[in-house]
Amino acid sequence: MRPQGRAAKIRELEMRIADLEARLPAHSVPPTMIAELEDLEEELERLKAAQRSDNPCEGQVVTFG
Repeated sequence: MRPQGRAAKIRELEMRIADLEARLPAHSVPPTMIAELEDLEEELERLKAAQRSDNPCEGQVVTFG
């Protein structure tokens, strides 16, 4: 997957997770909702890991002395 496509998919998954979390009832959460949330979170982590491997220095501070 191209970096731009991956970034868009990450944003989409983050929005879907936020939406699902907002819809979770306080009690008696249906198992299907829990499974969906876990699937989305796993996919998000997989994409973020792939993104990190594409940009191993991203987020690191580089100093020159």
